Amino acid sequence: VGCVVWDAALVLAKFLETGACPLARRRVLELGAGTGAVGIMAATLGANVTVTDLEELQELLLLNIENNRDLVTGSLRAKVLKWGEDVTEFQPPPDYILMADCIYYEESLEPLLKTLKDLTGPDTCVLCCYEQRTMGKNPEIERKYFEV
Repeated sequence: VGCVVWDAALVLAKFLETGACPLARRRVLELGAGTGAVGIMAATLGANVTVTDLEELQELLLLNIENNRDLVTGSLRAKVLKWGEDVTEFQPPPDYILMADCIYYEESLEPLLKTLKDLTGPDTCVLCCYEQRTMGKNPEIERKYFEV
């Protein structure tokens, strides 16, 4: 799932490009980064970005960071973050948390919500972009996510 640039990532990256959110010199954390496309866009706009995903996606993230290094005007690094686990190394809370198509698997919903609760501070802005799906369990998962 993490090796594809999903439509939601393209939409969120394009939204960031509009300048609607001031990113220069801001601390940004991308959850479930996959290829890192959204975080890379934020870093090209001057943000200090940490893209996060599971261990098995770190090699791809590092490759994409290296391939886009010349475009980065902020900073950009990749770190392992498994939702629901300790987030101490990502403190203090970032200015922005970015998520693209992270609301997908039912079993990841509770760990994702715990991670968001643990990472956010009173001034953290969470930008969540996802493709609304009408098949399978996704409508129920989305409803649960937005209730919380």
